[in-house]
Amino acid sequence: IVEGMRAQTDDPAHLLEKLNARFNKLISSQLFMFATAFCGVLDLSRETLCCANAGHPFPFLIQRRQRRCEPIGEGCVGNGLGLLPDSTYQTCSYPFGGVDGLFLYTDGAYEIRNLLGEEFSPERIQRLLVQQISQPGTVLIDHVLTSIDQFSGGTPNDDDITVVAIDVNPME
Repeated sequence: IVEGMRAQTDDPAHLLEKLNARFNKLISSQLFMFATAFCGVLDLSRETLCCANAGHPFPFLIQRRQRRCEPIGEGCVGNGLGLLPDSTYQTCSYPFGGVDGLFLYTDGAYEIRNLLGEEFSPERIQRLLVQQISQPGTVLIDHVLTSIDQFSGGTPNDDDITVVAIDVNPME
């Protein structure tokens, strides 16, 4: 679906609105299902990230030299795809200068519980990223997934766990 729509718009909010309409027609009209989505356009020449959000966790911006890992603002979040047929979304722009990468993750990565019923939490993911901030994205992914596995202690998980790291500036 996304491939076919990509040529129609480069505006993340508009793309999510089109996806929402298609999702409502294809799936949610027959079953109560929805999906979350984060759509972003990274413009390295302008050093900006333009994005829109449909109920998805916001990614972390990785700044290795400053040893910082911060979530981008939560000012633009819309309904999950398929919840309401006429949902609208807002494109937000964030400065990307001095940022070395992005770390994206699904809600399954932080909603997983341990044997005591405690959730893993986005804050725990953030702390794990800071611990390995000087490492490339592949190491960050391995570190987070290993920690999630250890935390859960074999507790069954009902949701997918997806993490993606995007390295923008090469490691020195």
